[in-house]
Amino acid sequence: MSRLDRTYNIPKFGGTIYYVDGTNGNNANVGKKPDNAFATIGQATSTVVSGDAISVRAGTYVEDVVLGVAGTKDHIELWCEIGVVLDGTGTCLTVAGNNCRVTCPGGAIKVTPADTQTGVLITGTFAYLNEIRVSCGGLGDCGFDIVGGGADLRRCRCSSVKAAGEAAAFVITGDKIKLEDCCTGGDSVATYGFKIEATADKARLRNCSSQGHSTCGFCIDTGATNAVISNCSSGGGDGPFSNDGTNCIFSDFHHDGSSGGFDTPVVKTTTFSGADTTYNIFKVTGIIRINNILGHITTVIPNTASAIHLEVYSTGGTVDLTDNVGAPNIAQAPVGSLLVKTDDSTEPLDYASAATPAIIEYGAKAASVDVNIVADADQDTYIRLSITNALASGAIHWHCNWEPISDGGFLEPA
Repeated sequence: MSRLDRTYNIPKFGGTIYYVDGTNGNNANVGKKPDNAFATIGQATSTVVSGDAISVRAGTYVEDVVLGVAGTKDHIELWCEIGVVLDGTGTCLTVAGNNCRVTCPGGAIKVTPADTQTGVLITGTFAYLNEIRVSCGGLGDCGFDIVGGGADLRRCRCSSVKAAGEAAAFVITGDKIKLEDCCTGGDSVATYGFKIEATADKARLRNCSSQGHSTCGFCIDTGATNAVISNCSSGGGDGPFSNDGTNCIFSDFHHDGSSGGFDTPVVKTTTFSGADTTYNIFKVTGIIRINNILGHITTVIPNTASAIHLEVYSTGGTVDLTDNVGAPNIAQAPVGSLLVKTDDSTEPLDYASAATPAIIEYGAKAASVDVNIVADADQDTYIRLSITNALASGAIHWHCNWEPISDGGFLEPA
């Protein structure tokens, strides 16, 4: 009786699998079994041929890994156990072959680039990368540098790129690049989160998020074409997002404080010192629309009969955003009191004291609460608070919901 092969219809990997074990392996081994593994990933990458795979055991590998050679060693796969760390001295991981895959099922490969180095560089076409975490530690100046066309990255992330020049977590220069569920966190220094450069065409970013990149969270450079940034979010220390490309769109994009997709307002506290009669609250760039602006008292206002109003200001001129607050003025305003713009610029801020229960209603001119602001093209432009008499103490916490009108429209705390 012939023996039944119950594995006949189970898909099997067609190439050779080589094993790497940084603790127990030896580069003199054949590397084709876990108990006969290589000691370094580099030994495995030099041994494989097109269509092979490398399985890496958990551990720290102090080496710069180059996976594949375009046209010579393609279709190589790198499978990493949870706990694999690539700690290189140059570019930690270069995916050079075409149609290569790097993955860590159910976990993440940790990549720790050295000073001014890159975590992951993709030069081959149609690379597939999943679950890679580049931890720059304020040293590496690029998390993922994506040059090869057709790359597809899923659930990859980068943290703390170095504050230097054009430092960025994700740089896209190749065509038809797709990023999904990727994220980055900066240290609120002059860096980029996601940067689509001039050479890129048809970049697709979906469900990605950036935080703490003060230069720009999402940037599309002049010359980039046909990019789509969909269902992505930027905030928590990100600078202005920018779209200078051709036929590029932000779809369902959320930015901290932008009511076009974010419910969280931009905020700033004005603390009175008695030294000035004007206080810059928010800085305006380009053209924006203010959907709502209000302030609530966080430190009691003393007994000073000071009328206040909001204005848009640059050294090139000033225009009122509201008239002076109506009676009663904010003298002795207790904590929890509210100031709201509810009407035209010729009307005052509405004031509701927290001394008793109070309401503020938007009247028949509710639509006039929205106001479009065009920043001075040559000078810094601010929304600022003006008072008739300097207050010695007290504080107002301001909230503003806004949305961009021009491509470079942006609002940030002053």
